[in-house]
Amino acid sequence: MDEYQVEPMAEGLARDTQAKYVCSQCWGGLYLELVEGTHYPNRSYRALCIKCGAATKGYTTQHYANKARERSAAELAEVRSAYHGLFEKRQTTAEIMHDLGF
Repeated sequence: MDEYQVEPMAEGLARDTQAKYVCSQCWGGLYLELVEGTHYPNRSYRALCIKCGAATKGYTTQHYANKARERSAAELAEVRSAYHGLFEKRQTTAEIMHDLGF
């Protein structure tokens, strides 16, 4: 049984996928892996995530991933602004237990 989640593709499509897409799970970059048993001129490749490897399930556009990262950064800045001071205060375990009444 094939251990891969993504289908093999022709070299041109694989290179386009690598250039324009990222992993749909972690938004990691892609690398191309030559499918065993395929030879020139009919070589097939799989575009796999640098982090997920054979567990790569699919792709999303780099544009989408970049926009989502921008939104997340903006939301983080908004939360930090709204809750200023909470992120800087670090309590020890003993202080937390004391505050809880233990």
